[in-house]
Amino acid sequence: RIGGLVLYTEVVTPSVEARLHLEAAEAQYRAVFDQVAMGVARVSPDGQFLEVNDRLCAITGYGRDELHDMRFQTITHPDDLGSDLAKVAALLAGETQTFSMEKRYLTKAGDAVWTNLTVSLVRTGAGEPAYVVSIIEDITARKQVEAEQRQYQSQLRLMIHELNHRVKNTLATEQSMAAR
Repeated sequence: RIGGLVLYTEVVTPSVEARLHLEAAEAQYRAVFDQVAMGVARVSPDGQFLEVNDRLCAITGYGRDELHDMRFQTITHPDDLGSDLAKVAALLAGETQTFSMEKRYLTKAGDAVWTNLTVSLVRTGAGEPAYVVSIIEDITARKQVEAEQRQYQSQLRLMIHELNHRVKNTLATEQSMAAR
């Protein structure tokens, strides 16, 4: 009868330990990047999407591979592109480290979706722009409520104006009848 025990040992050298730490850090990064409830993208200085999460795909309607083949300029609403590009230029020039703005993206279906965009620049060790990190929150529902409130307030002002007009006319009629 043959029996025995097999032992397996791994020598933890500094390089193995560094690899394990790197793998743990990558797993943590991936978990945050993929699980956050907002859209996240790494974008090259020229606007190319380098990495996107599933939430950004859901916001825009594009798949990861489709977005990787695009620049943010392609899906930014034309009315918002100028101010977005100006803020990116200031960021790349070192005039600011981060910016936030409300802007619209055009979805794959062609609809405009309102977002709150926050962008931060990451530089290389030599100080050159490496990429930007973009955090994108879908605020379309809030924008729709704001538009409805503006419409309601406009209708309310119109009704108050009409009421004031009618009261003035009624008072003028009463005053002229009393003067007779």
